[in-house]
Amino acid sequence: MPPQQPTPQVPIPQPTSPTANYAFIVNSQQQPKRRFPNPLAKLPKILQIAISALIVILIVVGGFVIINGKKNSAPVNSLALLQQQQEITRVSSLAVTDATDQATKDVAETALSTIKSQQVTLQNIYTGSSKKKLSTKVLDAKKDSATDDSLTSAKQNNNYDSVFLKYLKNNLGSYQSALSTAYKGASTKTKPSLAEAYDSNTVLLTSTLLK
Repeated sequence: MPPQQPTPQVPIPQPTSPTANYAFIVNSQQQPKRRFPNPLAKLPKILQIAISALIVILIVVGGFVIINGKKNSAPVNSLALLQQQQEITRVSSLAVTDATDQATKDVAETALSTIKSQQVTLQNIYTGSSKKKLSTKVLDAKKDSATDDSLTSAKQNNNYDSVFLKYLKNNLGSYQSALSTAYKGASTKTKPSLAEAYDSNTVLLTSTLLK
């Protein structure tokens, strides 16, 4: 009988670690995080503190300016509207007395009462937010002596009514535009009053004498 050949030994596969295939993930997670260099690191400590304090102060002051600006924007717009209202009512009160035709007097009277009512409402909003009482001098800031001169001349030339009606149409139009602009930047509390004033002013402008 021929000698028996030894049975070849088949290598037994060694078990691998369950995390071996994911070693690259573990290793990547263990890598130290990169930190951005501190630009102040090389400066003396007292200088670092001074610069940091300055940055904080600038941030605080900037925030205060932004907040304070938003608080003051509404009253400033309201004041401009109040001054426009004051001038329209002043001139309209003159026309109530000096106009020739009753129809012109009626338009002047309607404009006077309507704008005066709007002024009371808006002034309450203004003084409520700014806590300031408005003097007559402040309200009369847009008083135009040229308007008085033109009306005086018109009265002498017997065309007072036409000159006044032209004035009223132009100034109600400007006032209407100012109301629209103010409404866009107004607070939620102020918007309803401005919208109501805008609608009332629109009705005034539909008068036959102002077309």
